[in-house]
Amino acid sequence: MKNGIEKYLFATALLVMFFLSGCAMHIKMNQSLNEVNIGDKHINARVGLFLDNTFSDYHWHGNNVAEMSKMDYELGAASKNLFLEAFMRLCTSVTLVNAEPPYVEPDKKDITIVVKPAIIGFSEDHSAILRVANYTASITYHVKVTGAQGETLIDRDYTGTGVAKGEATYSPASNYAAAAEKAMTAALSAIIGDIVQRNVGG
Repeated sequence: MKNGIEKYLFATALLVMFFLSGCAMHIKMNQSLNEVNIGDKHINARVGLFLDNTFSDYHWHGNNVAEMSKMDYELGAASKNLFLEAFMRLCTSVTLVNAEPPYVEPDKKDITIVVKPAIIGFSEDHSAILRVANYTASITYHVKVTGAQGETLIDRDYTGTGVAKGEATYSPASNYAAAAEKAMTAALSAIIGDIVQRNVGG
Protein backbone atom coordinates (compact mmCIF):
# COMPACT_ATOMS: atom_id res chain seq x y z
CA MET A 1 0.00 0.00 0.00
CA LYS A 2 2.77 2.37 0.97
CA ASN A 3 4.68 1.65 -2.26
CA GLY A 4 1.52 2.36 -4.26
CA ILE A 5 1.10 5.78 -2.65
CA GLU A 6 4.77 6.62 -3.18
CA LYS A 7 4.54 5.65 -6.85
CA TYR A 8 1.42 7.81 -7.24
CA LEU A 9 3.09 10.81 -5.63
CA PHE A 10 6.21 10.31 -7.72
CA ALA A 11 4.18 10.08 -10.92
CA THR A 12 2.21 13.21 -9.97
CA ALA A 13 5.43 15.12 -9.27
CA LEU A 14 6.86 14.07 -12.62
CA LEU A 15 3.66 15.17 -14.38
CA VAL A 16 3.75 18.58 -12.71
CA MET A 17 7.44 19.00 -13.55
CA PHE A 18 6.70 18.07 -17.16
CA PHE A 19 4.04 20.76 -17.49
CA LEU A 20 6.07 23.41 -15.65
CA SER A 21 9.08 22.80 -17.86
CA GLY A 22 7.04 23.21 -21.02
CA CYS A 23 4.24 25.61 -21.91
CA ALA A 24 3.84 29.05 -20.42
CA MET A 25 0.68 31.02 -19.73
CA HIS A 26 1.14 34.54 -21.10
CA ILE A 27 -0.72 37.10 -19.02
CA LYS A 28 -1.38 40.35 -20.84
CA MET A 29 -3.02 43.23 -19.02
CA ASN A 30 -5.80 45.29 -20.57
CA GLN A 31 -4.54 48.54 -19.11
CA SER A 32 -7.31 51.00 -18.41
CA LEU A 33 -7.51 54.36 -16.70
CA ASN A 34 -11.03 53.63 -15.44
CA GLU A 35 -9.79 52.66 -11.97
CA VAL A 36 -6.97 55.20 -11.70
CA ASN A 37 -7.92 57.93 -9.26
CA ILE A 38 -7.34 60.95 -11.50
CA GLY A 39 -10.56 62.91 -11.00
CA ASP A 40 -9.91 66.61 -11.65
CA LYS A 41 -6.22 66.38 -10.72
CA HIS A 42 -3.76 68.32 -12.84
CA ILE A 43 0.04 68.47 -12.85
CA ASN A 44 0.98 71.98 -13.90
CA ALA A 45 4.21 70.94 -15.58
CA ARG A 46 5.75 69.94 -18.88
CA VAL A 47 6.68 66.37 -18.03
CA GLY A 48 9.36 64.17 -19.50
CA LEU A 49 8.61 60.45 -19.16
CA PHE A 50 11.71 58.27 -19.01
CA LEU A 51 10.37 54.79 -19.86
CA ASP A 52 13.54 52.83 -20.56
CA ASN A 53 13.71 49.31 -21.98
CA THR A 54 14.23 47.74 -18.57
CA PHE A 55 10.85 49.16 -17.55
CA SER A 56 8.97 48.74 -20.83
CA ASP A 57 10.12 45.15 -21.46
CA TYR A 58 9.72 43.89 -17.89
CA HIS A 59 8.29 40.38 -17.50
CA TRP A 60 7.61 38.52 -14.27
CA HIS A 61 7.91 34.73 -14.39
CA GLY A 62 6.61 32.15 -11.97
CA ASN A 63 5.33 28.59 -11.76
CA ASN A 64 1.65 27.78 -11.47
CA VAL A 65 0.75 24.34 -10.15
CA ALA A 66 -2.99 25.07 -10.40
CA GLU A 67 -2.73 25.54 -14.17
CA MET A 68 0.27 23.19 -14.46
CA SER A 69 2.22 25.77 -16.45
CA LYS A 70 4.68 28.60 -16.13
CA MET A 71 3.41 32.15 -15.80
CA ASP A 72 4.65 35.08 -17.87
CA TYR A 73 3.21 38.43 -16.78
CA GLU A 74 3.83 41.13 -19.38
CA LEU A 75 3.92 43.91 -16.80
CA GLY A 76 6.25 46.29 -18.60
CA ALA A 77 4.21 46.85 -21.76
CA ALA A 78 1.02 47.41 -19.78
CA SER A 79 2.75 49.74 -17.31
CA LYS A 80 4.28 51.80 -20.10
CA ASN A 81 0.91 52.39 -21.75
CA LEU A 82 -0.77 53.10 -18.42
CA PHE A 83 1.81 55.70 -17.34
CA LEU A 84 1.82 57.34 -20.76
CA GLU A 85 -1.96 57.63 -20.96
CA ALA A 86 -2.29 58.87 -17.37
CA PHE A 87 0.35 61.59 -17.67
CA MET A 88 -0.93 62.72 -21.07
CA ARG A 89 -4.28 63.33 -19.40
CA LEU A 90 -2.81 64.97 -16.30
CA CYS A 91 -0.04 67.23 -17.51
CA THR A 92 0.40 70.38 -19.52
CA SER A 93 2.50 68.38 -21.99
CA VAL A 94 4.35 65.04 -22.10
CA THR A 95 7.58 64.23 -23.90
CA LEU A 96 9.28 60.82 -24.03
CA VAL A 97 12.93 61.20 -23.06
CA ASN A 98 15.84 58.76 -22.97
CA ALA A 99 18.01 60.37 -20.31
CA GLU A 100 17.67 62.21 -17.02
CA PRO A 101 18.34 65.95 -16.70
CA PRO A 102 20.19 68.22 -16.70
CA TYR A 103 20.22 68.39 -20.49
CA VAL A 104 22.81 70.21 -22.52
CA GLU A 105 22.46 71.89 -25.87
CA PRO A 106 21.54 70.88 -28.50
CA ASP A 107 19.59 68.15 -26.66
CA LYS A 108 17.94 70.45 -24.12
CA LYS A 109 14.31 69.51 -23.65
CA ASP A 110 11.53 71.99 -22.94
CA ILE A 111 10.38 70.20 -19.81
CA THR A 112 9.81 71.01 -16.15
CA ILE A 113 10.28 67.61 -14.51
CA VAL A 114 11.25 64.08 -15.56
CA VAL A 115 9.43 61.05 -14.18
CA LYS A 116 11.32 57.74 -14.32
CA PRO A 117 9.45 54.63 -13.06
CA ALA A 118 10.86 51.14 -12.50
CA ILE A 119 9.17 47.88 -11.53
CA ILE A 120 10.99 46.52 -8.49
CA GLY A 121 8.56 43.97 -7.10
CA PHE A 122 5.60 41.77 -7.99
CA SER A 123 3.79 38.91 -6.31
CA GLU A 124 0.56 37.02 -6.86
CA ASP A 125 -1.56 34.51 -5.00
CA HIS A 126 -4.42 32.26 -6.07
CA SER A 127 -6.27 29.14 -5.05
CA ALA A 128 -4.70 25.88 -6.21
CA ILE A 129 -8.17 24.32 -6.40
CA LEU A 130 -10.95 26.82 -7.08
CA ARG A 131 -10.83 28.93 -10.22
CA VAL A 132 -13.69 31.09 -8.91
CA ALA A 133 -11.84 32.03 -5.70
CA ASN A 134 -10.12 35.38 -5.18
CA TYR A 135 -6.95 36.22 -7.08
CA THR A 136 -4.56 38.74 -5.54
CA ALA A 137 -1.55 40.61 -6.88
CA SER A 138 0.84 43.25 -5.62
CA ILE A 139 3.20 45.44 -7.62
CA THR A 140 5.83 47.93 -6.46
CA TYR A 141 7.06 50.78 -8.62
CA HIS A 142 10.09 52.86 -7.75
CA VAL A 143 9.60 56.38 -9.05
CA LYS A 144 12.23 59.07 -9.35
CA VAL A 145 11.15 62.58 -10.22
CA THR A 146 13.90 64.97 -11.26
CA GLY A 147 13.81 68.71 -11.77
CA ALA A 148 15.03 70.43 -14.93
CA GLN A 149 18.44 71.10 -13.35
CA GLY A 150 18.88 67.48 -12.24
CA GLU A 151 17.74 67.97 -8.64
CA THR A 152 15.90 65.00 -7.09
CA LEU A 153 12.34 65.90 -6.12
CA ILE A 154 10.89 62.44 -5.39
CA ASP A 155 12.72 59.13 -4.97
CA ARG A 156 10.53 56.47 -3.39
CA ASP A 157 8.57 53.22 -3.76
CA TYR A 158 4.83 52.89 -4.33
CA THR A 159 2.98 49.60 -3.84
CA GLY A 160 -0.47 48.72 -5.10
CA THR A 161 -2.53 45.64 -4.30
CA GLY A 162 -5.39 44.21 -6.31
CA VAL A 163 -8.02 41.56 -5.57
CA ALA A 164 -10.29 40.11 -8.23
CA LYS A 165 -12.96 37.43 -8.02
CA GLY A 166 -12.12 34.57 -10.35
CA GLU A 167 -14.46 33.46 -13.09
CA ALA A 168 -15.01 29.99 -14.54
CA THR A 169 -13.45 30.65 -17.92
CA TYR A 170 -11.69 28.83 -20.72
CA SER A 171 -9.11 31.59 -20.64
CA PRO A 172 -7.74 31.46 -17.07
CA ALA A 173 -5.06 34.08 -17.81
CA SER A 174 -7.78 36.74 -17.57
CA ASN A 175 -8.30 35.93 -13.88
CA TYR A 176 -4.64 36.48 -13.12
CA ALA A 177 -4.55 39.63 -15.25
CA ALA A 178 -7.56 41.18 -13.48
CA ALA A 179 -5.83 41.23 -10.08
CA ALA A 180 -2.59 42.57 -11.60
CA GLU A 181 -4.49 45.35 -13.40
CA LYS A 182 -6.07 46.45 -10.12
CA ALA A 183 -2.67 46.44 -8.41
CA MET A 184 -1.14 48.56 -11.18
CA THR A 185 -3.90 51.15 -11.11
CA ALA A 186 -3.79 51.35 -7.30
CA ALA A 187 -0.05 52.03 -7.38
CA LEU A 188 -0.39 54.60 -10.15
CA SER A 189 -3.15 56.38 -8.21
CA ALA A 190 -0.77 56.69 -5.25
CA ILE A 191 2.01 58.01 -7.50
CA ILE A 192 -0.24 60.63 -9.07
CA GLY A 193 -1.65 61.67 -5.71
CA ASP A 194 1.83 62.15 -4.26
CA ILE A 195 3.10 64.22 -7.19
CA VAL A 196 -0.01 66.44 -7.12
CA GLN A 197 0.10 66.85 -3.33
CA ARG A 198 3.75 67.86 -3.38
CA ASN A 199 3.04 70.29 -6.24
CA VAL A 200 6.15 69.01 -7.99
CA GLY A 201 6.97 71.19 -10.96
CA GLY A 202 4.31 73.70 -10.02
